[in-house]
Amino acid sequence: GRWRVRWNIKRMDYRVAPGLYAVGEPTADSPVLVTANYKLTFDGLRSELGGVDAWMLVLDTLGVNVWCAAGKGTFSTAELARRVREP
Repeated sequence: GRWRVRWNIKRMDYRVAPGLYAVGEPTADSPVLVTANYKLTFDGLRSELGGVDAWMLVLDTLGVNVWCAAGKGTFSTAELARRVREP
């Protein structure tokens, strides 16, 4: 998987579904970290959270990383607010 992205093979299909993901055993008081749905970004954040109980809220950035998605406007306050309002 990961090597394909680094070699630019099917890079635009390398995404996770937007939504809320548990890392460890989070509770209602656990921190919520917001990220993009680009799988390499998602996997990197998740691996850095080893031993931490937290929530990961994944925004729909069309499979683009956080940096580029912020520039394109898909990683934005509006998208975050939309995700938080969804049931």
